[in-house]
Amino acid sequence: MLFTETVLRTEELTKVYEGTTVVNKVCLEVKNGEVLGLLGPNGAGKTTIINMILGLTRPTRGSVEILGRAVKHGEAIARRYVGAVIDGVAFYRHLCAEDNLMALGNVRGVPGGAPWNPETGRALKDRIFEVLELVGLAGKARAPVATYSYGMLRRLALAVALIRDPKILILDEPTTGLDPEGILELRNLVRYLARGGKSILLSSHLLHEVQLTCDRVAILKKGEVIAQGEVQALIGRAPGVDLENVFFEILKEA
Repeated sequence: MLFTETVLRTEELTKVYEGTTVVNKVCLEVKNGEVLGLLGPNGAGKTTIINMILGLTRPTRGSVEILGRAVKHGEAIARRYVGAVIDGVAFYRHLCAEDNLMALGNVRGVPGGAPWNPETGRALKDRIFEVLELVGLAGKARAPVATYSYGMLRRLALAVALIRDPKILILDEPTTGLDPEGILELRNLVRYLARGGKSILLSSHLLHEVQLTCDRVAILKKGEVIAQGEVQALIGRAPGVDLENVFFEILKEA
């Protein structure tokens, strides 16, 4: 598939903590309807890159563009057009999934009694039902979140990320805590969302999942992108980069 319009771009994105460079001159592009994998072991800089894109961490150098507009640290544009699943999402544990999504929708400026999408006039309650169906929680919509397993909490976090129908979806290690069936469902959901026009940045340390889910991959080693391109092209290229060999070399040296 040919992807054209760039919806997310980083230029020379760099982060230095106390004299140590943890992300170094990372240049990424995510195009409309594309799934870009960010592949690397724990500590490679994946989460730091995501936090800079979301405006949660200020870059030392470099820039982030969303839909052609430069994003400043903490600016609302990232929250308006980007949905994200990251660690640390907090829920009201005594409430059910429906009520959590209603409360979070209100916090995000989507009144429960008014259309969540002015263009279509659809109500927030309708959208809540839709996203709970998407993430496989419709059958547990009224159960208290305190009774949820870790994998179910990850699904609920994905529902939160999708509630406002963002243009861009960022998933940081989204398969953590999911059983094999849940991983397969997530993989299918990611591909379904991409076919519908979502642009997705997916970070993972799992080579197999990136191969099966992503259109392109950027391989990280110690905060630097050491290879980037279409997944199948990277796997099959010789005598250049072999994705499997490079990745296991990263794991060995990390």
